[in-house]
Amino acid sequence: MNNELLNTFNNIFSQMNKKSLETSPCRIDSESFITKLKNKENIITLDIRTIEELEFTRFVYGEVLNISMDKLFIEENIVKLDKNKEIIILCHTGIRAIAVATILISLGFKATALKGGWAEFSNYLSPKTV
Repeated sequence: MNNELLNTFNNIFSQMNKKSLETSPCRIDSESFITKLKNKENIITLDIRTIEELEFTRFVYGEVLNISMDKLFIEENIVKLDKNKEIIILCHTGIRAIAVATILISLGFKATALKGGWAEFSNYLSPKTV
């Protein structure tokens, strides 16, 4: 067993308890996300859903990277991220996005998870908001 890797993961994920997640600054709500997109802010949307999930719905507004969570942390993909841009991470429910945001922040990126993920975001969308 790789104890160094275990300690690294423990340091990252031990910070993720119910209270810290509820007040986490690394989450953005749907309204704020839409505002950033409309204002053409310097952001990247990182959709970490699987290829199977993307077959149903894709997010295509603004600069979008589709890299599934299981392939994100390999060198050829992580180098696609820009440390000078805010990265808003999207998954189906927001849970995976929080985990990825936590790790990216620890690596020096400006990362934010879309609160509630695609499920909450799609409920928020209507013709008047897009």
